Amino acid sequence: MVSSAMRAAIVLAGGRSSRLGGVDKTGLIGPDGRSCLTHVVAACPVAAPVVLVGAGVADRLIEWSPAERERLLTACEEPPGSGPARALVAGWRALGTAGVSADWVLVLAGDLPLAGLAMPAMLAAATVAPRTVEGVVARVGARWQWLLALYRWSALADLDERLAAGSGGESLRWCWAGRRLSPVPMTAAAAHDLDTWADVQQARFETRSPDNGGQRRGGHEND
Repeated sequence: MVSSAMRAAIVLAGGRSSRLGGVDKTGLIGPDGRSCLTHVVAACPVAAPVVLVGAGVADRLIEWSPAERERLLTACEEPPGSGPARALVAGWRALGTAGVSADWVLVLAGDLPLAGLAMPAMLAAATVAPRTVEGVVARVGARWQWLLALYRWSALADLDERLAAGSGGESLRWCWAGRRLSPVPMTAAAAHDLDTWADVQQARFETRSPDNGGQRRGGHEND
């Protein structure tokens, strides 16, 4: 069951994708003909508004039906390309501007096509977390997955204030250093991201247009 206190989500859909030669990871297409970004949004609880953060994300809204688009918002970090920490805050601000308030905010990277596998454990962890816990974060082995997490609204508000004095480029590790976080043990499959071409191939994704009959624009360099 999804906690009624979890009524919002932020999906970070920007980034340089340097290890993919600049290919937009969120636009990679899965075996079902849907983009990675649509897979990630589908992992978010149905009743939750979702903010897509990144330059050009408004142009991606055509990937959803008009009814599905009703819960989608868009935002971009300022300045564009200034890093995931500022993208996260931009998403939080967009929720506030839209009149949304929630105890917990689900935060996902836009290149996690199997994020739905993680949702039962993540939502359960948030439901039982003590009030002193500021975030529940997936952890694969010793590695924290900062963008497969739920953070309290108050923790994101505090992050906004701390970033106001910075110059951009802050790491997510810096954002949450010293904060009260609860790890959620996670399988590597649920946290699988499309960071390299090997990751893309393992997930059976490729570079082609959504639902275009399978005609590819490109693909794995070894195909």
